[in-house]
Amino acid sequence: MAEYQEAQAQLTLPPGAGADAWGRPLDKNVGAESVLYEPGAATTRVQMGWLCAWEREWLGTRGVDATREAEALKQIERFKDFVTYQQRFDENSRLFYDNRVAAAKLGDPSKIQEHVDLNCAP
Repeated sequence: MAEYQEAQAQLTLPPGAGADAWGRPLDKNVGAESVLYEPGAATTRVQMGWLCAWEREWLGTRGVDATREAEALKQIERFKDFVTYQQRFDENSRLFYDNRVAAAKLGDPSKIQEHVDLNCAP
């Protein structure tokens, strides 16, 4: 839980995004049993939630608020520097991310929308 909170403290969500924008929190217990996570699991969960929040921000501000849209895309591009992308994504996952960012930079929202729909819990 400390790793989860530390990872959150290092990132900022889009304006107006509530705490639920981080995505599904870590489970402390399943029934009567405590849940144990491998080191790095909490950081990955937080960074993926953060990415989803910024992708939603980009989708929601496209054509509505150019400043927020540009900032959202800038934040989405930062993900490439995160430990999740660098160390936990395999080659195919990095390619999937790279392709969605490239499409977004060309104005095509379809790949980011697909990622949000399939991988970002409401």
